[in-house]
Amino acid sequence: MHYAHGVPVRKVLAIMEDLTGIRLTQGAITQHAMALTAGEIGARYALLRDQIRKEPVSHTDDTGWVAGKQVSLMAFEGTGCLPHPGPTQER
Repeated sequence: MHYAHGVPVRKVLAIMEDLTGIRLTQGAITQHAMALTAGEIGARYALLRDQIRKEPVSHTDDTGWVAGKQVSLMAFEGTGCLPHPGPTQER
């Protein structure tokens, strides 16, 4: 729901509990998503995440556009760049 349809994680938790009675945590959802990206792509993503965490200063840019449906790309920039594609951010 979160990654495919842009439902905020906090709402996914409530929906899952309402529909199934199962109580999940935000961490469980995030950890499961990270496990699904294991392998070469996941390893490269983890390396970039670690790199941006070590930056003394980093900047973010959240850019939206329409490509058949509304999407966004969030980039974290330091000396490297970490693009993070995802659904439009709810503010």
